Amino acid sequence: MDVVDPHANILRLTKLGRSQLVVNGSGTDLNPQALTTVLTHKAAAKQILAEHGVPVPASQTYHTANQLIADYDRYVQAGGIVLKAADESHKVIVFRIMPERGLFEQVVRQLFEQTSAVMAEEVVVASSYRFLVIDGRVQAIVERIPANIVGDGRSTVKTLLDRKNGRALRGTAFKWPQSALQLGTIERYRLDSYHLTLDSVVSRGTQILLREDATFGNGADVLDATADMHQSYVQAVEKLVADLHLAVAGVDVMIPNLYAELVPEHPEMAVYLGIHAAPYLYPHLFPMFGTAQPVAGQLLDALFKNED
Repeated sequence: MDVVDPHANILRLTKLGRSQLVVNGSGTDLNPQALTTVLTHKAAAKQILAEHGVPVPASQTYHTANQLIADYDRYVQAGGIVLKAADESHKVIVFRIMPERGLFEQVVRQLFEQTSAVMAEEVVVASSYRFLVIDGRVQAIVERIPANIVGDGRSTVKTLLDRKNGRALRGTAFKWPQSALQLGTIERYRLDSYHLTLDSVVSRGTQILLREDATFGNGADVLDATADMHQSYVQAVEKLVADLHLAVAGVDVMIPNLYAELVPEHPEMAVYLGIHAAPYLYPHLFPMFGTAQPVAGQLLDALFKNED
């Protein structure tokens, strides 16, 4: 193994004289280059998913903060909103109930400081799952639960936050296996919605959601669900990835009940949020709960499967 560029996360792996480049942990030439690039753009990725017959949330892309803010009343009537940076996979904000206009405007302007386009998407109420496909097969699945703390009846909110962030695998997002919980605009808004401050003591067993999005970079809890997912969802994801001619992919799906069989008459049972051609491996290697899946070895096997 040679490190080609440590800052760009590029490795060169060599076996029996054959070399393979790996970018950001799972980006390889196993996937078509053009499609890999296209899938980094959320609107294009969603269009491709829809063209392949899978349910996707309705959405609209905005290029200025003022345009999005002007549609505030529309999203109040819709009952909520998902905001996604169009070119950043980990910048996501969810409001299942719209906040007051002032906070919404603040959040939108902050988001546009980080990106040139924002996708506003309808809210899908279900559990969030990431399917990891390697060599055309679903090898691992994790459930993502939004950033949260659970009270013990004695500790303050601040103590609970510090305790959770002090765990061995928690740290800076995308540098540690589990991202630390933050205390930004959204998290403070969520605490206020519970009528809590940092000094409040949370009742034993009470879960406080600090966010409503469940992304790897926003402090979500990651639970392995590989053995629990009904095979009908596994088959649907594998078919989609095969139709796209991808060998490696991460597929984000909202599923209300992972045990219930997926049936064509009820497309709402699996709504597809996105697909990634260079998905993260670490959530499956270091879940907060459940069994770690050997996905790194499986990727290496796919890269060099004809060399033995």
